[in-house]
Amino acid sequence: MKLPFILRSRHDSVVTALVANLDVRAELIMKLKDIIKLRDSEILALKLTLESKKCNDYTPEATEKKKMADPVFSGRSGWRTRAQMMSEATIPVAGDSAKQLEAKVKKEGGTV
Repeated sequence: MKLPFILRSRHDSVVTALVANLDVRAELIMKLKDIIKLRDSEILALKLTLESKKCNDYTPEATEKKKMADPVFSGRSGWRTRAQMMSEATIPVAGDSAKQLEAKVKKEGGTV
């Protein structure tokens, strides 16, 4: 029967080789972690680019459509009503004119 004997010098050389192998693998793992971090940051930057609005994206946002059209009265003033409704739809509503008038009066030194 043969017993598994090994010399100390042989054991030390095997352990030294294994430790060197582990050190090389640890360095490789650290480099791969750095590469993964870099790729994750690139992916995040690309996601933000795709989700944010682009400066050359001139498509208007969808407007909410009314389910029923406003009634338009027929008769002599029907065209006026339609023209007024169209202008109200396109021209933005001005601020509160009473408050603007009060501010103007106070600015010029008057009292309300």
